[in-house]
Amino acid sequence: MKVELYEKDGKIEKYELHPFNAVTLKTFEEKIRFLKIDLESRSIRIPPNLSILATMNTSDNSIYFMDSAFKRRWDWEFVNWDNSKPVKATYGKEGELDEQEWKKLITNLNNFIKSYHTLIRGIEDKQIGYYFIKQPVTSEQIQNKLMFFLWDSVFHRDKEPLIKLLNVTKNNLVTFGDFTKLHNTLIANIMNLSN
Repeated sequence: MKVELYEKDGKIEKYELHPFNAVTLKTFEEKIRFLKIDLESRSIRIPPNLSILATMNTSDNSIYFMDSAFKRRWDWEFVNWDNSKPVKATYGKEGELDEQEWKKLITNLNNFIKSYHTLIRGIEDKQIGYYFIKQPVTSEQIQNKLMFFLWDSVFHRDKEPLIKLLNVTKNNLVTFGDFTKLHNTLIANIMNLSN
């Protein structure tokens, strides 16, 4: 099914719902009234209880900047291929960082990122703000959003800084799944960095 809207003098006048013939805009609006689409203003209202779930191929670098913007604004959930149980968090209160802990983590993490500025393209965009994750900051958000951003956007070209920070070998840090399992070490080592 294909829908085409035809304009005359900047106003939508008729639509065509292939393979049927064109009809007036009024007829079309009557048929789609339940969708709450305003064709004159070209707006659509989305109900507040609507969630859009999608998958994204992270290896398509042709849309790098748009992809990076999405990663900052969306919630992510990593599902490992081996369905292994997540490693229980040993930081914060039962895996939840309070506001002060989160601010300290972000400050130390941004200093760590800046210390590798020669390896990172667009260093300003790689800094993490306090609202990157909204309170409460959970271990799931740290693994799914923060660590994914570090892995795929900040250190996507060179994992050596992460290998040094985590005190592991290259063979222990091959996939993002390997990285997520080391979230306790990552948080402890970032929190212990001196400014």
